[in-house]
Amino acid sequence: MPEMRKVDTPEKLIAVWPYVEKGIKHLMHRNRKCSPTFTTNHVFMMIKNGLPSAQPRTSMVELHVAYEGANPIGFIVLYPFVDPFLQVANKIYVWLINANFDLMERFWGYLTNISIQNGVDTIEFDSPRAGWIRKMQRLSKLGFAVRKYTFCAKVS
Repeated sequence: MPEMRKVDTPEKLIAVWPYVEKGIKHLMHRNRKCSPTFTTNHVFMMIKNGLPSAQPRTSMVELHVAYEGANPIGFIVLYPFVDPFLQVANKIYVWLINANFDLMERFWGYLTNISIQNGVDTIEFDSPRAGWIRKMQRLSKLGFAVRKYTFCAKVS
């Protein structure tokens, strides 16, 4: 039975990083039309600086990994999004997710508990991939709705 675990020590992060880095590179390749503005090193440092042991703790980014036995089978990178005007967390933002939809549905309760623990009632993500629109019926069963469309243009 798959199990989701929060990466909460530098040792756990280093141990799982090759798997996560490979997954991030795969996501970046799939999203090459609107290239991400970050690198795998940026993600690593944000997660590392968000670990409970980080001194000083300069990030709230968290890595959660799904395991089948000892083998990682997916991951999600989250952070509590702080409203710039209110200065309080108002949602959990999914920065990166590398999992099939079935795995996401299976761990929905885990994700909602993270939101509740952070005192927020919203989980949000965005994606440059239009394929998520085809998943809208399944997403709506989890409570998702389209809030906005974001358009970007590269300017030389």
